[in-house]
Amino acid sequence: MHGKDQPQDRRGDTSYYNPQIKEKHNSNGDKTFQIPGTFGGDRINYPGETSANTTAMPVVKLLLQSVISEDHKWMTLDIKDYYLNTPLPRAEYIRIQRKLIPDAVIEKHRLEPYLNSNSILFEVSQGMYGLPQAGYLAQQRLIDHLAKYDYHETSTPCLFRHFTNGTTFALVVGDFGIKYCTEEAAEHLI
Repeated sequence: MHGKDQPQDRRGDTSYYNPQIKEKHNSNGDKTFQIPGTFGGDRINYPGETSANTTAMPVVKLLLQSVISEDHKWMTLDIKDYYLNTPLPRAEYIRIQRKLIPDAVIEKHRLEPYLNSNSILFEVSQGMYGLPQAGYLAQQRLIDHLAKYDYHETSTPCLFRHFTNGTTFALVVGDFGIKYCTEEAAEHLI
């Protein structure tokens, strides 16, 4: 976006892009590099809740022990895209330096007119790593979604149970550790 289009009262909250280089090794031994970035969350004055609960380690250990002692099955799920696709209640703003954006991206998205002081201003409307509120918002959205299918949080934080099919799981951000009885129960959660 153009700087003039950013709301005046939000200009002080504009943050920076923090590139994080990750090296991955493929099964054939080849290396690839990814450069996912995070939002510089230390520059945001977010007025809402930012703390998301997570399952305590003793709860995870007890859940694993119950799988063994009750002869149930175990699986894990990761829903990282759910976290990243969570709508934000208000937009956030980030400036990305031109040198961090490949020429092909600049050309494809016609970003040249948005260059200002060798950076481009972007409006962020969905969850992004580094946003202090992203984890909390994604967790609340997920709890609401799970409730539609009769998965409810127990009195133990981040321990959920479906009371008719016996599926129980611990939730740590976007990762599930799941105890289940039947394939149908597992598929229901998936």
